[in-house]
Amino acid sequence: MRESIDITILGSGSAVPTPRRNTSAQVLSVNQVPYLIDCGEGIQTQMMRYGIKQSRISAMFISHHHGDHVLGLYGLLSSYNLTGRTKPLHIYAPSEVQRFFVIQKEFFGDQFDYDIVFHPISFKSSKVIFEDKRIKVTSLPLKHKVGCCGFLFEEQPKEANIKKAAIETYELTIKDIVAIKAGADHTLEDGRVIPNEKMVTQPLPIRRYIYSTDTLPMLDKYEVAQGVDLLYHEATFDQKQTLLAKKTGHSTSKQAAEVAKRLGVKRLLLGHFSSRYKQVDPLIDEAREVFPSCEAVEDGRSYAID
Repeated sequence: MRESIDITILGSGSAVPTPRRNTSAQVLSVNQVPYLIDCGEGIQTQMMRYGIKQSRISAMFISHHHGDHVLGLYGLLSSYNLTGRTKPLHIYAPSEVQRFFVIQKEFFGDQFDYDIVFHPISFKSSKVIFEDKRIKVTSLPLKHKVGCCGFLFEEQPKEANIKKAAIETYELTIKDIVAIKAGADHTLEDGRVIPNEKMVTQPLPIRRYIYSTDTLPMLDKYEVAQGVDLLYHEATFDQKQTLLAKKTGHSTSKQAAEVAKRLGVKRLLLGHFSSRYKQVDPLIDEAREVFPSCEAVEDGRSYAID
């Protein structure tokens, strides 16, 4: 059975929380193993409310050091300490986030009984910053008022599957199976060569997701972003506020849709909405004129990456 991959939205508002939208945070889950993306205030309550097993998080990715993306971090780290966490926590974030943590730690006089490992991310170029057996994460420097990165999350490639009939027909050994899974053909005792493609079924294509927030519309400059399965892109303002968006280092919903169209993504999720919008339907209408396969995210909803 194929592993499940989905995104749960914990916060989709910008700058300040509202009754409907918390500030930025979401969780990528791969077979229910969670990875935290940004950490706005109220993150712990949101995770409890929406069923995220926060103790299982071992890696976090922070896009930049503005408050609406980091103000929940110290409280979460402190709670981990109070509840007896022992396993290390890895945080991939701008260096400013670590400095902010150190200041808070000194102010409160806290001592942490588990390792918190900060991995500074660069804004100079795109690079792979994290890999485990489930996913690979690539940083995508964006253009905001401060250094900011988007993140490309890619499912790790799976091996081909050996057909049961091939194992029986060619009496394959474990050594044979390992070689065939790696792409080798198989040579029989009489010298006949059985092509690899006759013995295996290829795995499904890897799934890819991009988180792109707090940026001018420029993500499409990255070749690795082409054709991703799901793109989350900020849509802070509507088209009437184009000049304000440019001034503050943000995008309109229409601009986000234009980026998605140029990239040829399969689906577009819009979020990071300004609190000035009580309803975001007008923003989505503007985006759908350019890219029909898009929707506004809602806090608490999960979106599968198929």
